[in-house]
Amino acid sequence: MVLREGAWCRLQADNGFFVHAGDRDDIYVGGGRDQENAVSRTRILGLFADRVASSPYDPALDETDASRAANEEFWSEVGALVADRGGVLLEERPTGNAYRWHRLTAAHEVETVHERLTPRARLAVWPDLTDDVEAIRAAVVRGERLHLLVRQNPGGGYHRACVAEPGMGRADVPNPQITAGPGHRVALVPLERTDRHPLLAAVLPDGDGVLRARWRTNRSRAEERRTFLGSLRVGEAVTGVVATGLNDIGVYVHLDDDLGRFLGFLRVPEMSWTRFDSVGDIAPIGREVRAKIISIDFAREQVSLSMKALQRDPWQHYADTHKGGDTVSGTVTKLVPFGAFVQVEEGVEGLAHLTELVAHDVEYPQEVLAVGDQVRVAILDVDRQRRRISLSLKRARPE
Repeated sequence: MVLREGAWCRLQADNGFFVHAGDRDDIYVGGGRDQENAVSRTRILGLFADRVASSPYDPALDETDASRAANEEFWSEVGALVADRGGVLLEERPTGNAYRWHRLTAAHEVETVHERLTPRARLAVWPDLTDDVEAIRAAVVRGERLHLLVRQNPGGGYHRACVAEPGMGRADVPNPQITAGPGHRVALVPLERTDRHPLLAAVLPDGDGVLRARWRTNRSRAEERRTFLGSLRVGEAVTGVVATGLNDIGVYVHLDDDLGRFLGFLRVPEMSWTRFDSVGDIAPIGREVRAKIISIDFAREQVSLSMKALQRDPWQHYADTHKGGDTVSGTVTKLVPFGAFVQVEEGVEGLAHLTELVAHDVEYPQEVLAVGDQVRVAILDVDRQRRRISLSLKRARPE
């Protein structure tokens, strides 16, 4: 986090001692008798440590949320930005992390949207959406902080997704969440509080002009989602409905609770012990699935699921019931230059090396076998650690 310009990290002790990690590799230590030891340890790590009485990352110095009223002056400035830039993106947050989006491209739209806004909502004005999808994809790939990817479809609807954190962007394939084409526009909006620097920000006052934001009295949907996440436990089984897929990566799952929509994510390797041709064969959209929770990521608000964790591992079961010297039947599934793979049970394959196919020498397995052949094989070895089974066709043939 420190070396890759991640979010600020601030550690505070009750005795006043603090360690603050800022941008890049700057560490600030102070406020207690432990600071000499802490500075020495920090320098051993090859980082820069400043012993200071106060830190530029002191929480007391944080910028507070915008308290400016969204009055006539504010809306006049919004109109001027629209005229100057040709368009802006208006973020409306009626509470917590509940976002609504409005694209303003003309003066009359400013007034129309103003009339539809939720009372006491917080507002932020951002640069306009763009149709330069490639530029946004590039930003996602190199992004290391959490952003909201805001998408406007040709029909006018808006969708958002958390992206640009480590692991989401890939340089070798287009980001599957971004669609290019006529009418598609996108924008990246910072999500971390310290990164948010909108063009304008304000809060909608009540009818009497007084600011009465609801933030501290009403539980936001984001808070309710985190409470729901806190109620889950790694290792427990949950039921959900497959919502949507991400190409060959996996599928999102609506969990049982209403707040769990899109919280569950089931990756392809966790769907089944056996091979399958299409994700739609195992987890089509709309199917109810039963899965085990294998991890909970509170930062990304994502629950990783595994269907196969609730299924018997066919390989381990086979290893428990078979040993070297056994002779079994199987089906040739694949031919490779060094031998043939044989399925000896559903979800269990072994390799018969080229030298173990027939008694005489052959250069290619295709000389004596074809995919789909039914064969008898002798088990030479079962390697539990490497999950490999060595087979022999020639030793299964009677003398």
